[in-house]
Amino acid sequence: NPLPTPDNYTISIDNTCFGEPVIIHLDNITDINELEIIYNINGANTITDTTIPLTINNNSAEFTINASNFTQAGDNTFQLIYATNLETGCAAQSTNTAPFTLFPIPSAPAVNGPQEFCETDMATLQDLIPNGANYQWYDSPTAISPLLPDTLLETATYYVSTTSNEGCESAKTPLNVIVNQVPAPVLIQNGAKFCGADLPTLKNLT
Repeated sequence: NPLPTPDNYTISIDNTCFGEPVIIHLDNITDINELEIIYNINGANTITDTTIPLTINNNSAEFTINASNFTQAGDNTFQLIYATNLETGCAAQSTNTAPFTLFPIPSAPAVNGPQEFCETDMATLQDLIPNGANYQWYDSPTAISPLLPDTLLETATYYVSTTSNEGCESAKTPLNVIVNQVPAPVLIQNGAKFCGADLPTLKNLT
C-alpha cells in the first residue's frame, strides 16, 4: 500500500497576470494512480483549505485554480497540506510549498481626441498618440488581434491598450479619428476671364 510522500513532490506554478487562472503542476508522484490533496494559499490572496482529487499520469498531475478565487495582484504561497492515496486510503501530511506571483494589470492608456489628419498625409497607426512598442491598437473593443502599425487611418473609432513589462495587457481606451478629405477642384465652365492689364497669375485662379 504505497504511502504518499507529498514533501517529495515537485510543485511548479507559472507567474501570471491578475485575472488569469493559475495552473498548479505536481511532479515526482510515485506509485499512485488516484490522489486527493488538500491545499491552501496565503500571501496577497487567501484561499482556505481546499480538497481536490487528481488523476496521476506519468508521475505528474495538474489542476487549475479559477481567476475568480484571487482578489488582487501580488506574491502568494501555495501550501500542500495533505495527500491521500484514493486507492488505499493511506495519507500523509505535508509542508511542501511553492511561491507564485500575480502581476498587476496596467491602467488603460489616456488619450486626447479626436485626432485629425488630412487624407493626403497617408497617416497610419504610428501617427496616433500614444504610440510605441508597449501600445496595441484595435478596430473594435472586443478584438483580440491588434492592427498592424502601418495600417492606414480612416475616419473611425480605434481602441488602444498598453502592455506591461510582464506581458499583462490593460483595458482598451477608445479614440475617435477623423481623416479629412480634400475637396475636388471645381472648374469654371468656359474658363476664367481676366483683363490683361491686371497681369493675372495662377494665384488668381479659383
